Formats: sequence, structure tokens, C-alpha cells
Amino acid sequence: INGGVESFNGSKVLELIIKLNRIEKIHVYHLHVKQTNATFDQLAFLHELSLDDVDIEQIPDQPTLSSTVKIVILDHVNVSFTRKIIHALNKNLKELFIRECELLEIPESIFEFTKLKYFEISDAKITILPEKMSNLKKLRTLDLSGNEIEVIPGSLRGLSKLKELYLSYNFLEDCKEISNFPKLKIVDISSNYLSDISPIGTNSSLEEIKANNNKIGEIPASFQNLSNLEQLELVVNPI
Repeated sequence: INGGVESFNGSKVLELIIKLNRIEKIHVYHLHVKQTNATFDQLAFLHELSLDDVDIEQIPDQPTLSSTVKIVILDHVNVSFTRKIIHALNKNLKELFIRECELLEIPESIFEFTKLKYFEISDAKITILPEKMSNLKKLRTLDLSGNEIEVIPGSLRGLSKLKELYLSYNFLEDCKEISNFPKLKIVDISSNYLSDISPIGTNSSLEEIKANNNKIGEIPASFQNLSNLEQLELVVNPI
């Protein structure tokens, strides 16, 4: 559904679409409306819900979505609507992407999605990673890029299956906790305030390291232990 089309009545079309209850995938983009009565729980076969540049000022609370929903993408969606969608998500969710929404903190209900394998919450002005993040034990990919995170908490060690970690454009000065993910293959810590990345050198599973635009003065000796490393990026550093 492209709400950017001239003379498009987004509210009415959205309310009509959700009555087509055999739909498996919905992508709504460029939709700006004041009010709609639409609720997505009527879509019993929905597998993927994608909302991109959606701003709905008034929308009813969303009942829990069908257990068939496995992928949800919320890209540049207004905060109040984002919170209502998150609250309505079922616990069978496998992939959740939240981008460019100033939530300021990770909603508590997300930590109940214990089947999540891919979780992105980027450009959301997140400052703290709660201990309950460790509940997401099946995570394979975690993307926290573009936030205001200063510390990686030790509680994240519980994410033992994590293979990809994206932390670029944050406020990190220390990366020692990254060494505690035994299956990690890809890490991006570009555009932080890091001067010492030697702790990463103890993680022999790493295949790709991006640490561009930091304060790194030398390639750590510990990196000689990274026998699986295929790609190392250190541009825009005082080396």
C-alpha cells in the first residue's frame, strides 16, 4: 500500500485490506493519516508485516497478532503506533526490525520474544541495554547501530548463539564484553570512541571485524590469534 499516491484515502484502504484475511504479507509505506480503526489481528494468515514511513496519529490498541506472524519491520514509524504494534506481537516472532523511531529505551515486552533470531533496533536513541536482553537466547543477529550506548553489559553473555553484532555509531569506549560471544563471526564497532580493541583478539571465531572511525592507534598483537579472520577494516583511525 503506497500512501504517497495523490488523493489516496489511506485510512479507508487500510481498513479494507485487513478484511482480506488470507493475506500473508503486507507492506505499507508513505502513509500519513490522522485516524484509522484498523487492527491487524484479523489477518489470520499474516506472515510478514512491514511498515515504512507510517505516521498514524490515532489508532486503537492492537489486539495480539496471529501466531503466524514471524517477521515485523517498523521503519520510521511514529512512536505511539510503534509501541502499540510491539505490544500486540505474539511470542512466536522470529525477526523484528525497528528503525528510526525514538523509543529511548527497549520496550519490556520484547524480552518475552524468546524465539527471536534477528533483532534490530537502530537509530532509536537507546542508551542502556537492560539485563533482560539475555532472555533472547536464540538471537543470531543483533543490530544496535545508531544509538547512544556507552556500555556493553556483562548480562549479554547469555546470548551464546549470537553470530553477528552491529554496534556502529554509538558512544562505546570499551569493547571487552564482545570477547564473550563464543560463536560470533561478524562485529561492527565503527564510529565509536574506542582506542583499545585488543580484547576482541581472544574471540577466535571472528571472521569479519569493522572498527572504522575510532581512536585506534595500532593493530593489537592479540589479533594474531584470529585464525578465521577474513576481513579487517580500520580506516579513519590514527594508525
